[in-house]
Amino acid sequence: MKKTVILAIAVLLTGCNSSSGVTDPEKATSSPELSSAETASEEGTEYPKTAPTEYKTVKKVDEDRVIYYDINDLSEASDLIVIGEFCEDTCQNCDAPGTFAADAVSSNVINVRKVLKGEAAETVKISQKYCISTDGELLTFSELTPMKKGDTWLFFLSYDAQNDTYWCAGDFTGRYPLPDDTLRSAAEDLSQTARERDQWIAEHSDEISDSGYTPEQQTVIDGFASRMAAACEGITPEQLGLLDDGQLMLKLGLYSGILAAFDAEI
Repeated sequence: MKKTVILAIAVLLTGCNSSSGVTDPEKATSSPELSSAETASEEGTEYPKTAPTEYKTVKKVDEDRVIYYDINDLSEASDLIVIGEFCEDTCQNCDAPGTFAADAVSSNVINVRKVLKGEAAETVKISQKYCISTDGELLTFSELTPMKKGDTWLFFLSYDAQNDTYWCAGDFTGRYPLPDDTLRSAAEDLSQTARERDQWIAEHSDEISDSGYTPEQQTVIDGFASRMAAACEGITPEQLGLLDDGQLMLKLGLYSGILAAFDAEI
């Protein structure tokens, strides 16, 4: 039996070899992950009310979240889409020294430069789930880099009425850099290759078995995957606001959709 095979861009938008999101050699250390059920407890660890501006090590804590694979879904889920600048020092709420509870949150304020969707005041409060200790350890539930005063991003934001704050929609899928020539080129290369791959699959759908690709077909698919990985090679995770390269290809794929939808406005 044959079937029509339609692959969304998300299928191959995983795992693009790139450099670490921590570009400072002094920060280049391991990033162990904990489950959300575990508590990162270190006796004597302290988290100041104002987040340190730098970090040396990263400890990521897994958490279930909605991930958006399509720009239309991301836009629909966002109450606000704005271009804004972090305009304050980041405040963090991690009241129990030595522990990292699931409700640990850091907050900042965005100075809104331009509104692309919704209605926004001149400044907007935004939150992210991480804390940085006095020893320079970033303990985070988020895939995003910490918020930094003076940085400007394109934000897709969801409102949290209970806490009167905004969050990046889908965490790492909700914050993007303003485009430059390098990012535009990489995003277009990735998007073009994905379109060619999907067209090839559509044209050969009657030849593709339910049991998978033939060796010859797999060679073609692998070629597309190699080209998509190559499109990411000049982009670092930090450029896209990511801690590491685990979601780099997915985010660059979303970025290509964002440029197609909003480029004239940003």
